[in-house]
Amino acid sequence: MFRLGTVVRYTGNRNLLVLLESKEIPSIGSEVLGKKLQVVGRVVDILGPVAKPYALVKPSVEGPEDYVGQPLYADRRRATRRM
Repeated sequence: MFRLGTVVRYTGNRNLLVLLESKEIPSIGSEVLGKKLQVVGRVVDILGPVAKPYALVKPSVEGPEDYVGQPLYADRRRATRRM
């Protein structure tokens, strides 16, 4: 598991925008975890410039806007394609 980054925004499309802090880029479909290791959602897209990428996370929790400013984590295991 590694620190994915910090949630910078809850978008109008009901996704979380995460500024990636690691050189590791998660796979599309990877599970994203909160600080208590609960599943928050899955990565649906990687966007932005190569030097400062962002991950778009489709949340699976109630109240995802509460995660703005919080760190998120990802698992190093390969993602499953079930979304």
